[in-house]
Amino acid sequence: EVLLFTTRTCPNCKIAETLLQQAGVRYEKMAAEEHADLVRQYAIMQAPTLIVNTADSVQKFVSVPEIRQYVAQNM
Repeated sequence: EVLLFTTRTCPNCKIAETLLQQAGVRYEKMAAEEHADLVRQYAIMQAPTLIVNTADSVQKFVSVPEIRQYVAQNM
């Protein structure tokens, strides 16, 4: 499961979405304001934050540079 936490006013969130789309990464966009329970669960402090949830781990990538690095490693 791949979740991208965004906010309505975040310009970097649009960049993160574009990166993921261009790389063909399947993800679910989560508006942080509407998913406060998940924001707390994953201790999200800023947007964009990408959560990659697998059977054995949860990885968190905060900010465009980290998301770009995730995309580069998973191409």
